Amino acid sequence: QRRRLEEEKQRSRLEEEQQRSRVEEERKAHRRREEEAEQQREKEREEMRVLASRLGRLEADVADRIDGVLGEIRRENGLMRASLERTGADMAASLEEKIRKVQAQAPPPSQQQQQQQ
Repeated sequence: QRRRLEEEKQRSRLEEEQQRSRVEEERKAHRRREEEAEQQREKEREEMRVLASRLGRLEADVADRIDGVLGEIRRENGLMRASLERTGADMAASLEEKIRKVQAQAPPPSQQQQQQQ
């Protein structure tokens, strides 16, 4: 009976030791999973910072390009306006010249009245 009691105690101690060992292994595994999860979260945060930085640079690049295109449109618009103004002035001058020529070729008003009578 004593031997059985000793064996029982030894078996009980062995089971307790195994249980403690399993608990410790579970704690270590849990800690390792938490560390890996934190490393993954940190990696994702870093990726987000990189992406945010890239996005900021892209936004600035797009804004610069838009400003450049708008500047070019304004410049071309100004050139076209100036060209149209010159064309209008040239046409007005040409018309005035034609009117002067026609008026120069027409007989004086007194002759026109005589011709009508």
